[in-house]
Amino acid sequence: MSETVEVTGTVERIGDLQTFDSGFTKREVVVNTGGQYPDQIGVEFLKDNTAKVDELNVGDSIIVTGFLGGRDVECRDGTTRNFLSIKAIRVQSDRAAPSAAVPDQAAPEAPLEDDSNLPF
Repeated sequence: MSETVEVTGTVERIGDLQTFDSGFTKREVVVNTGGQYPDQIGVEFLKDNTAKVDELNVGDSIIVTGFLGGRDVECRDGTTRNFLSIKAIRVQSDRAAPSAAVPDQAAPEAPLEDDSNLPF
């Protein structure tokens, strides 16, 4: 798994809960980063983490911690595009206490300080 990333901003949009045939659930929150050049960043809450979205409202200031994920998608014209996503593991709102990570999606251990002994 990759290193964690943080997105800080204001909740701009909260998507509906999506449930797939497999039972997998997903919910998206769009965060506006503000500032001179604001970005609207979609953050995915998966499985048990979808319940954390219930604590949020449009306009809340939040800090989301998550992992980057990516995938290639082949377009109809034969070209390949890459899409990134942020899979949330933790969210902190200005209205609520921080939400803990779901155990099966816990943050990885800190990297070793001295990695000179690695075989690659």
